[in-house]
Amino acid sequence: MGKIRKKWTLELVQKEALKYKRKIDFLKNCSGAYKWSKRNGVFDDICSHMIGSIQWNLKSVKKESLKYNKKSDFEKGSSGAYQWAYRHNLLHELFIDKEGNTQWNLELVKEEALKYNSKSEFLKNAYGAYNWARRNNVIDLVSSHMKELLTFWNLEDIKKEVIKYKTRTEFRKNNLSAYTWALRRGLLDEIFINIEKVHNFWTYSKAKKEALKYTSRYEFSTYSNSAYDWSRRHNYLDSICSHMQSLTYWNLNLVKEIALKFSTRHSFELAYKSAYSWAHKNKELDNVCSHMKKGTTGFNPEKKGMVYYIRIDKDGDTVYKIGITNYDIEQRFGKSQMNYITLIYSWEFEKGSDARKLEKEILTDYSYAKYKGPDILRDGNTEMFVDDILMLDKEIA
Repeated sequence: MGKIRKKWTLELVQKEALKYKRKIDFLKNCSGAYKWSKRNGVFDDICSHMIGSIQWNLKSVKKESLKYNKKSDFEKGSSGAYQWAYRHNLLHELFIDKEGNTQWNLELVKEEALKYNSKSEFLKNAYGAYNWARRNNVIDLVSSHMKELLTFWNLEDIKKEVIKYKTRTEFRKNNLSAYTWALRRGLLDEIFINIEKVHNFWTYSKAKKEALKYTSRYEFSTYSNSAYDWSRRHNYLDSICSHMQSLTYWNLNLVKEIALKFSTRHSFELAYKSAYSWAHKNKELDNVCSHMKKGTTGFNPEKKGMVYYIRIDKDGDTVYKIGITNYDIEQRFGKSQMNYITLIYSWEFEKGSDARKLEKEILTDYSYAKYKGPDILRDGNTEMFVDDILMLDKEIA
């Protein structure tokens, strides 16, 4: 029988921490409680009685902050003081002159919020004001005139929505929240079966003829995605792509050779899923992808870009992630990962550099709430949070 995993709460972690005089002893004897306190941003508080811990107050935090010109540097150089300042809503005040921020107050934020029809529009166009409202717990007050962000989908409404579109790709691009709802509940085949019969886009012979134009699955999926997707969903992909170069038995040298053809992990996985899976399973992914840019899925700041905010429900845990991509969400994460991902919202930008700027601001302002547990996704695990930091998640079911 496997070991039962203890479910920690703040009260239990505080009680556990009181047993130790040093942080190193806390870590050695109860790593679960130690890591929980780190992930949930309460580590300094519950360890304040331990040897070497600093008792922060307004005077000492202000003095400490004078050493830094940016909030991000403050957080890296003195995380205890940074977290104390955050919890007491002082970060903005401490850095207002240094970072050239507008000195927001309730009236100014209300005035700014009235320019927008939704919270997402408010966040995208006036992040400073939105963040002030979020930190001061007045976001619902200043956005009371705005439209609800999310639609609560059900099967009947999904069926009405889907008849607007001829293909799954068109459905996904035009209403991603409805598409994600149907995908996570395994309903796409059911709701599209009649639509696909009416439009009759692909048959086995048509898809086979289309596939013959390409020499690899990567080319096929890139240049004829609808035919590729139809073949995959009907389990014809191996047969239809039988003329393409394929490898049954992978080894490290062969996978390395294939991986060198790609500049991003995303394109590698899309083209050669079995090789990618072999590398991942055998813990060789970092090795074979070492020539690729680290920490990126090929984001191009000169192309159109998107900031996305997602919820991840996996293995009984819920975390949130902010990120940027030049793709749509399913292309970014792959269909298998979408089974536990819910898109809360996305913001599109004509230039990816603007998307990156917004992402960076959010990551800096909410770094205190970062998730620090084991990896949940195949990549992008450093931009996750233990809470709904943007207060945009209205979907419970």
